[in-house]
Amino acid sequence: LWLARGTRPDIAHAVQRLSTRVHGWTCEEDAALYHLMQYLKGTVQRSLWYDINPKDKVDGLLFLHGRADSDHAGEATSARSTSGWRLALEGPQSFALLDWGSRRQGGTAKSTPEAELLAIGDLITRSLAPVGEAISQAWGMQLFEAAETDNDAALTDVRSGHSKKMAYLRHYQKL
Repeated sequence: LWLARGTRPDIAHAVQRLSTRVHGWTCEEDAALYHLMQYLKGTVQRSLWYDINPKDKVDGLLFLHGRADSDHAGEATSARSTSGWRLALEGPQSFALLDWGSRRQGGTAKSTPEAELLAIGDLITRSLAPVGEAISQAWGMQLFEAAETDNDAALTDVRSGHSKKMAYLRHYQKL
């Protein structure tokens, strides 16, 4: 799990799913693990790359860009959704993937926008805010931070700051 978390964002979701099955391993998990190992064998040349142009930093053009997504009720046994996110340091001539994650949500989302809001919450609290704070302390400058998702209803709720339909999230999902 740690190795996937630190080196291969493309397998983070598959490793997370397999790690939840350790105590109830079946032939289905054997097949999924074999598939993952075959994927790794076929993609051994892939690697992370970081390209930070010093001019982008000097000109103040670097920013933290996070993207979040979820699958509504994607877990077949519990109907729970899975949140996924990635955080990159970006600029006109720069790109560095800094953090990524995938985790099963604590409760069952009632709708796709709810699952997306929880994914955005994970992105912000687990990645964007802590990494942004660490960079601002290390570099002595505050970076612009942006969070993005692909769900229009979730974006509308985030932009307005409140949704009557989603008000229960504060209590039940701790969002």
